[in-house]
Amino acid sequence: MRASDMKTVTNSRFAKPIAKPRQRSRAAILPITLALTLAGSQAAIAARSFSEPDVPSRDRREEANTCPQEIGELGAAMLEDLPGYYNRATIRSRPNSRDRPRSRMLIAGELELLTPEELEEFGNETVTGFFFSTLERTYINDESETRQGFHQIFLTRDAAGWIVLTTRSSWGGYPDPEPVTPPVNSSSGTLAQSARTWIRDCQAG
Repeated sequence: MRASDMKTVTNSRFAKPIAKPRQRSRAAILPITLALTLAGSQAAIAARSFSEPDVPSRDRREEANTCPQEIGELGAAMLEDLPGYYNRATIRSRPNSRDRPRSRMLIAGELELLTPEELEEFGNETVTGFFFSTLERTYINDESETRQGFHQIFLTRDAAGWIVLTTRSSWGGYPDPEPVTPPVNSSSGTLAQSARTWIRDCQAG
């Protein structure tokens, strides 16, 4: 569903979405989309150790040998690999620490390109970006909590290629995301770091 189908506050996709009749909000779509995936893999996920690195997703760069030039294609390729990048970054940042919370990304998807209105704050027509959702599980000691993430990533390009300018994130519960937290700048967090690392690798060919 497009942003025009939802009531928003302060030009933010992170405001509580109000869906039109017979349509579902983005926050409602994610649990439905992921329900079967989680149901089939719940036991396997719970049994895996955080010390075990993820097996990387299929490397789409082998097909093209270059980073996608179109933002939609770039976003789709990034989201395919993002959970693996995120989880490995989490492991590296907190080795052998089981008494501190760890977050594991299970899936990333629901890509939607940002509208011109959502990009106008930058005052630069070269800035582009997309919205996406994640499902994450946080572990501390022997307990875990699952939550949904709602993210915006803003990018631009120069002669060297794509550059991540900033990211914004908001979170909600699972399967019911309400209430969703206010958006915060997540540019210094693991998600933005993972996106930048993926772009570096993508552009390295």
